Amino acid sequence: MNSNQDLNRSSQANDSVGEPTHNGHPSPESPQIAPPIQDPLSQADAPTERLSSWYESAVQPVTDKTAVSYRRNYFMLVDRTAAAINLDPDFVTVADLIEQLRADTTLTDGTKSTYRAAIVWALKQPSIDFLPADREKGLELISAFNPRQGAAQEIKRNGRVKARAIPEQDLGPLLNGLLAARSSPQS
Repeated sequence: MNSNQDLNRSSQANDSVGEPTHNGHPSPESPQIAPPIQDPLSQADAPTERLSSWYESAVQPVTDKTAVSYRRNYFMLVDRTAAAINLDPDFVTVADLIEQLRADTTLTDGTKSTYRAAIVWALKQPSIDFLPADREKGLELISAFNPRQGAAQEIKRNGRVKARAIPEQDLGPLLNGLLAARSSPQS
């Protein structure tokens, strides 16, 4: 045991008064005080509450900001599809929208997923006119649509072959201008 009296006092101060000790520790025959038992139901409630609040927020309709974005995306997609198939936007069906998304190589999978969510949102809105049969058929089609299946995105880079190439006929005047600027007295 440590010969420092201060350390021995601090370890003995934690012991109960009147308990027999052996090298600063309670003797084996002294009763041990068990920590308080925690109610398992109180621990189980906390994750359940968080899970239930998550579920409540998950089943809520989208926020107003998201609804505005979905509305804009849906009608933009209808207009784009109508222009692509040369049809009036009023006659574009959900099947046409899905086919346009499948065939479009300029969209990433993430963008296709966003447009898919916008179509689902539009189909569930009572303010957007769909016949009940068209609404049900559209929901079936869009739930079967996987944005990752379909035409792969073709990455087209905007750039020149020689981005910093100077035409040969311009080199003479350019170099003369640079040399003249360098040889002039600096202020």
